[in-house]
Amino acid sequence: MEYLKDFLILLIGIFVGAILHVIRQQLQKKEESKLEEIKQLQQIECEDCDIEYFVKKWQTTIESQMHFNDLIIRFRSIVLSVFIASLGFIYGVSEKLSFTDDTKIKWFFLVIIFWICCFLLDYFYYHQLLLGSIEHSCKFDNNKRFREKGLFGLTKTISIYVNATSSKILIWTFYLLPLIGLLTFIYFKYFNKTIINS
Repeated sequence: MEYLKDFLILLIGIFVGAILHVIRQQLQKKEESKLEEIKQLQQIECEDCDIEYFVKKWQTTIESQMHFNDLIIRFRSIVLSVFIASLGFIYGVSEKLSFTDDTKIKWFFLVIIFWICCFLLDYFYYHQLLLGSIEHSCKFDNNKRFREKGLFGLTKTISIYVNATSSKILIWTFYLLPLIGLLTFIYFKYFNKTIINS
């Protein structure tokens, strides 16, 4: 009977591994086609092009970048404020109403779910909007004719100082540190106490 259980676990593992492998391949194909599409969109072909027209387009692109950046900063400020206020409210109300530890933990986990949902929205949507606008403005910076005239280059210069990897690390840090802090608090305040008492 023990062998049957091990065999079933092995089969489930193989099945899950195969599904993950297929999903990974599909995502890689999608990423490759997306990169190819971005390359095509980034090409500006012009010999005698109207530079004023492209300057206006570039200004619109930079304004979009600023808008998305401002949106992200405001979103994170609001989310962090709501997160801290929720924790204070839960802790204060639960002490006054004498909630059980289980009830307090449930409320804290609702805040954790909220925090994770905000991270997903931020990282996989708002941050992607910003990256898309940055990629779009690179077509102006990469154009040989514009570079010869000393035009554009702002996005390239900024990306030298703040690259995509460091911005991703900062996002993960922004969301992980409060989450780890809250989980540590919950563990030492409620679970560790239960383990010691039992």
